[in-house]
Amino acid sequence: MKQICLSLLILVSVFGVSVSYADESVQPYIDSIKSQMKDPSPPNSESGTGSVSPYIDSLKEKIPPAESSDGYTQQLKEKLGPEGTGKTDSYTADEKGKLGPGDQDSAIAQVNEGRSQLKYEKRGAVQNSFGIIYGVGLTRTATAPTIGTGRPFNSVYGGNYAPDFALFFEHNLLRKEWGTLSVFGMAEVGIFQGFGTFQVAPTDPSTGQSFAGGNQSTTLFHFIEVPGVVGLTYRFQLSKYVQPFAMAGPSGAGFVEQRNDGFGGHQALSYGYYWNAGVAFQMDWFSKTEDFDRYAEYTIKHTYLTLDYSQFATVGSPVDMNVSGPALGVTFEF
Repeated sequence: MKQICLSLLILVSVFGVSVSYADESVQPYIDSIKSQMKDPSPPNSESGTGSVSPYIDSLKEKIPPAESSDGYTQQLKEKLGPEGTGKTDSYTADEKGKLGPGDQDSAIAQVNEGRSQLKYEKRGAVQNSFGIIYGVGLTRTATAPTIGTGRPFNSVYGGNYAPDFALFFEHNLLRKEWGTLSVFGMAEVGIFQGFGTFQVAPTDPSTGQSFAGGNQSTTLFHFIEVPGVVGLTYRFQLSKYVQPFAMAGPSGAGFVEQRNDGFGGHQALSYGYYWNAGVAFQMDWFSKTEDFDRYAEYTIKHTYLTLDYSQFATVGSPVDMNVSGPALGVTFEF
């Protein structure tokens, strides 16, 4: 019995110690610090509770009361008056009124109509050029000992209009402020037609007199020449608007002559030389709108009107031809 009582006494003692220990805080140091601190915030007169931001409240008490509860922007508006001038309710509208109606056209429309003060920029250096040449007053002499009509060229083909066009392309090898050296290639075509002529005018056997047509035949001839040239071009950069130039190089030409009376034609290939000298007049200023369009669509930087004198001649060939005279052309640089 004594042992049971002793056991119960020990159990009660241990339980009491555990309960006492549980009542104690697990953070006694922090609790001691809290107990030493005083609440620095004054009580709130309305709610009766302390402020959650006592330091901020103390700073607010030092700031003098604002003269107006309105914002800073509203205060500026009041100083400026009704939007600055008192005329309208919009500052932007007032400023537009000071500027006036202005030009309502778009910048693109002004450029297209040539009224814009803006200057467009053509970027990059000129590297190539191409153009067309039209012979306006060329003189031709041709001899063909072994082929052809047996008559002088002009006696058969000289009385009819013959278009003579040449296309060329240049690539700059050297471009300096004093001039441009380029290599060029040119292809030309000339087409002529005329009636053949008899060396002796035929006579009518029944009358013994010449026919009304004299020595002209009813046979129609066509003569086609296709020269090609490869050579060098030099353009003098003496002036922005006027540039002398010269072109020269070896040449080869193919000739074809056909007739409509059932007989066969003739062909020949001849070799010779070509040269020309002339002046190019820059035409960019003539129409700024067209000049801008050419650059925007085709990257053409400059346009020139050319006037030149040229000569193409063959040497020691089946058909010896000499063509010379003035020509007009147009050159485009890009």
